[in-house]
Amino acid sequence: MMASSFAVTTDKGNLIVVDATTYQKIYTQQAHSLEAWTVANDLRNPNILFTGGDDALLKGWDLRSPEQSLFTSKR
Repeated sequence: MMASSFAVTTDKGNLIVVDATTYQKIYTQQAHSLEAWTVANDLRNPNILFTGGDDALLKGWDLRSPEQSLFTSKR
């Protein structure tokens, strides 16, 4: 994730990365089939995000190749 950006999730299950200076969307992904509750970044790699939602899934995302999630965990 860019140094001047932040990530949010939505009640529609989207993951959105926003430029903190212009408030323009940098990245949007349908991350979950139900409401997404949380997003966190990997402290060692700013390109990696983790999301969780009401579909009971934890997903990992690499912003360098955003076509699909890195992993999906149902545990």
